[in-house]
Amino acid sequence: MRLTPDDIRNQQFKTKLKGFDKEDVLMYLQLVADELEVYKKETTLLKNQLIKLMDLSGKLQVHIKTQSQDKKYTKEEAMTEGDKIIQKARNRAREIRKVAEKEAYEMGKKILQLEARKNQLSKDMK
Repeated sequence: MRLTPDDIRNQQFKTKLKGFDKEDVLMYLQLVADELEVYKKETTLLKNQLIKLMDLSGKLQVHIKTQSQDKKYTKEEAMTEGDKIIQKARNRAREIRKVAEKEAYEMGKKILQLEARKNQLSKDMK
């Protein structure tokens, strides 16, 4: 059975000869009841604080997990984006190389044509 402060305050004792001083007993019971009441209030307050802290702890754990997932997602996203940029750069480099090779080929043809014309002009001048 749990005692309440009122249980202590309202406790009645039988009286006997050579018993304790009734006023001393009542004062002591009042003191004990008051202390018990303070402890109960503190216990209730601490339980409420514990509930709030546990709730906050749960929210923090969810937040930390979310942040961790966001960082992982961001890292994976960055890697994917980096891969896309590299692939795009490689494709652009291939295009530039093809254009340069085509221009070099055309210049080579022109050089051959100019050399042929030069040779023809040299023959014609003789």
